[in-house]
Amino acid sequence: MDSGPSNSCAFASQFFWIFSSDYKIIALDTENYMYSMVTSNKNKYLWILSRTPKMDEQGYAKLVEQAYNYGFEVDKL
Repeated sequence: MDSGPSNSCAFASQFFWIFSSDYKIIALDTENYMYSMVTSNKNKYLWILSRTPKMDEQGYAKLVEQAYNYGFEVDKL
C-alpha cells in the first residue's frame, strides 16, 4: 500500500495515560480548512473529516479517489 503523499504530516495523540496513537494527515484543505483526510502510521485506519455535518459531494468524491489511489479499501468508507 502506498504510504500517501510525501508531504504528509505526522502527529501523535494520547487519549488516556495508557492509550496513544500516531496519525498522518494525508490531505488538507489549506485554503479554508474545511476538510482533512487522516490515517494511522501503518495505514490501518482512514478518516475523512469535515468541518460541517454534510460535506460537498464533489470534495468527498475527490478525497475518496485520492484514498483509493493511495491503496485504501474505499468500499469500507
